[in-house]
Amino acid sequence: MPAWETSTFRAGKIFAMYSPPQDVKHSGGRPGVWLKAGPGNQEWMVRDRPDRFFVPPYVGPSGWIGVRLDRRVSWREVAELVEESWRLIAPKRAVAAYLDAKKRPTGPVQKTQAARAPKRRSRGSRD
Repeated sequence: MPAWETSTFRAGKIFAMYSPPQDVKHSGGRPGVWLKAGPGNQEWMVRDRPDRFFVPPYVGPSGWIGVRLDRRVSWREVAELVEESWRLIAPKRAVAAYLDAKKRPTGPVQKTQAARAPKRRSRGSRD
């Protein structure tokens, strides 16, 4: 959903915002995404990897992080950070339903021995 002339992603409230490279005022000329971070995470992420993370304007004082998307991006890491941001913002019921669905097996269902056994026909059955 566009807001402030950029793409935002919401779960009621904004949990992610894209910062295009053309928006030099907010992105410094580099593409990035702004995400809600858990308490205390912003400080150590920016300190440990300033080439990768930054404090975004406006939402940075609230603990949000900026993730640079222009150099050797670990998309798995970005996906994990987006999920964490969503979980911090989304309604508790939505998060609980998501976590419950995530626990369920996703592969082919294994049949039990009873399900594989041929059914016996009873006397007089015309099946």
